[in-house]
Amino acid sequence: MNNKNWCKIIMYHYIRDNQEFMPNLKFFHVENFKKQLDFFEKEYWFVRKKDWEKFINSKENPPKGVVLTFDDGLIDHYNFVLPILKERNIWGIFFICTQPIKNRTILNVHKIHYLLWRYNSVDIYNEFKKILTDLNLISELDKINDTIAYKNRNLDNYSLIIKKINYHFDQNTQTIILDRLLRIFYLPNDTIWNNLYMNEKQIMEIKNAWNIIWGHSDSHSLLSKLDNEKQKEEILESNKYLSKILQSEIDCFSYPFWGNESYNNKTINILKESDIKYTFCVDSSDIINGEINFYEIPRYDCIEFEYWGIK
Repeated sequence: MNNKNWCKIIMYHYIRDNQEFMPNLKFFHVENFKKQLDFFEKEYWFVRKKDWEKFINSKENPPKGVVLTFDDGLIDHYNFVLPILKERNIWGIFFICTQPIKNRTILNVHKIHYLLWRYNSVDIYNEFKKILTDLNLISELDKINDTIAYKNRNLDNYSLIIKKINYHFDQNTQTIILDRLLRIFYLPNDTIWNNLYMNEKQIMEIKNAWNIIWGHSDSHSLLSKLDNEKQKEEILESNKYLSKILQSEIDCFSYPFWGNESYNNKTINILKESDIKYTFCVDSSDIINGEINFYEIPRYDCIEFEYWGIK
């Protein structure tokens, strides 16, 4: 490693100890999460919160070490992550989508997770084709196949097509299709919600345990497919809501979805005009002083380190 300061930011989603609710769920087991923390502590150490806040406020050189981040406002982060962070005296950044908290709705991205990780992908795909036919959208099937998304994921062809719903259709059409699928593969909405999301009280507990809460959009939509006004709404209304419940300013953000196809120059201009200080993306690289784009701060996916030091 050279003499430049560097910082590794790690991104997590599902962390739990079983997959009974969604039998096919690809999650990071809580015991492997602990082992990964052991590895980071031994190899890199964790950035102190005061050093991170100094970096955020000054935009000077990043502190050296590892920072943990957790996306979407998942109940896993309250049930499993928070006790471990408390025990080890580690802090983290939690990027929260606000629509589930405000309205007890399920994000479209998580409707897809629920369907694919609970039911057979072939059965879902067959019902999906029926819905497209009923909506006079069956001609879109070939275009969905051509959509470049999830190309490096280990998914069967049926799952891949279902995952691309959020990339191909507008938000309203996504919702119509996915809600129909949820009615076919029936489970009460409250049951799904309670197994996926934190509530306001739990988010406050995370904040009060010395962690940072920042915005991750309202509905986890693909920002690059939205017009300016809708992008503003997704970013600013989400931060405004979080500021209200947390009684603190929310001025940093993380793009939903992966890769630079999830946002565009319009998104970055909106963030700059709205006095958002920093924005995080997904990119397998360190933050290195002198080489920082503050609106594309890179994060590693935790699975890139999954087997480092883990047996």
